[in-house]
Amino acid sequence: MVHTLPPWTSKWRMTKIFGQIDTGELAARLGSPVTFDRRGNVIWYDDFEGDTLLWEVTGESVGSSAVLDNSWAVKGSQCAKITVGAALPRTETMFRTIPIPQFGKIGYEIALTFDPDIKYISLIYSYYDGTDVYNPYIRIDNTNDKLQYFDIDTGYTDFDDLPTLKDDTKLFNYFKIVADLATGKYIRLIINENVWDMSAYSFDVTGSLGTAPHLYFGVGLISDTAAVYFLRADNVIITQNEP
Repeated sequence: MVHTLPPWTSKWRMTKIFGQIDTGELAARLGSPVTFDRRGNVIWYDDFEGDTLLWEVTGESVGSSAVLDNSWAVKGSQCAKITVGAALPRTETMFRTIPIPQFGKIGYEIALTFDPDIKYISLIYSYYDGTDVYNPYIRIDNTNDKLQYFDIDTGYTDFDDLPTLKDDTKLFNYFKIVADLATGKYIRLIINENVWDMSAYSFDVTGSLGTAPHLYFGVGLISDTAAVYFLRADNVIITQNEP
């Protein structure tokens, strides 16, 4: 840009390259994991590129696990691999707890591979302020090909059909939940190119946990088949100040 002209001028515009990009685009081009949905301010992320899986695991089945996996990734050299074992109760949850951000509109984004043989895939997201627990969960019901939100009175409730997701251990799909804690309403759900306006739906709010305030999020798997299944996870992003 010529310094004597405003940045929006078309005079002396470059014809083969463009002279300016915004900082978000610059960060994306330099390798930031924040490339899918850039709304909100990023306050925490994990691209699983470290030496240790810094997540907790609550598998109840023999053969269930969550580990770092260097056989594939969105970018970089590794991701997380969440496995649900063949033995009952065939569940596995990988989760993380961090200090709570400012109360308001919070987003939770994650990239996941997909296996339709896993009965339920839960996107778990809870904000505990010391008095109440806000639970804008979303669950994929693969048995019935439905998307479900966590309703205050009825638990998991269908709100739409599950879009077609390719069964591929090396294809990551993007999921993002955004909720307004102040109103007790979801805002939107994004799965790849699909966007749902969720503002008409209220999420579950429960009483005190008796612990310090925290933000809890993760992925839960439930299988109803005596076989071993897994998903890969990558690029987990928490945002605040969502529109």
